[in-house]
Amino acid sequence: MSVDPVGEGWLQRQIRYYIFALLFVIFDVETVFIFPWSVGLPGLNGFVGEFLILVGSFANARWWVVVATTGVILSALYLLWAYQRVFHGEPDEANRSFPDVTLREGLLLSAFVAVILFTGIYPKPMLSRIEPSVKALIEHVEQNSNYRQPQGEVSE
Repeated sequence: MSVDPVGEGWLQRQIRYYIFALLFVIFDVETVFIFPWSVGLPGLNGFVGEFLILVGSFANARWWVVVATTGVILSALYLLWAYQRVFHGEPDEANRSFPDVTLREGLLLSAFVAVILFTGIYPKPMLSRIEPSVKALIEHVEQNSNYRQPQGEVSE
């Protein structure tokens, strides 16, 4: 009788590939090269971009923001479904001997993880760097079109 309630060997597979699975979630969530429809989690750099785009677009295109937010939610569901199928299924014969991340690979990828976490937690250095260009772009668009930047309502 097995003590593993999920299935024989499930716990060993989870422990064996846990570093690879964790890196998959971090990079899959943040990298458009893997899935262009990835979702940004709070605390990671993709969240900052999605949040700023949705908040900035809300004043001019509310229904498009609702559609985009629905897309973000659906992509999160797809990401979880893909993660479950890749990391919680029984490996086939070709992938049974797949090793976890080596120390060298882990050290290399940890630099990317550090940048992802830093820009997700503290995006100000990047945002302050692009602010002058964004202001110049807004001025250029206002001068050459009928677009006017929305003014926020002041509450008293």
